[in-house]
This record gives sequence, C-alpha cells and structure tokens, in this order.
Amino acid sequence: MWTLAAPALAITAIALSLYAYFTHQRPLLIVGSAAYVAALAASLIVATLAAAGNGRPTVTSVT
Repeated sequence: MWTLAAPALAITAIALSLYAYFTHQRPLLIVGSAAYVAALAASLIVATLAAAGNGRPTVTSVT
C-alpha cells in the first residue's frame, strides 16, 4: 500500500503546486505542501520496510 501511496502523493503535490502557481491560490499551495510532506513520510516507511525484510542483515546487526 505504501509503495503505491508515495508516488501518488508526490504526483499530487507537484500537480497541486503547479496549478496553485498559475492560478495564485494559496490554499492549494498549502495542500500541495502537505501532500509533499506526506509523500516523504510514505517513502521513508517504504524504505524502512524494505530494509528490514527477507532475513538480510541490517547495519546494526553486522559486527
């Protein structure tokens, strides 16, 4: 789910920001910024879930 949410939120943030830039609407820019932050958080969740799976050693378990 997070793998699909991160790029969707990033595309939404770019689209809203461009539309807000050309129409001079501040609320859309705020929503676009919130979507950008949510996309960053979702991509961090995807990265942490991918790094901890499949029995591969993590950086902290290597001596």
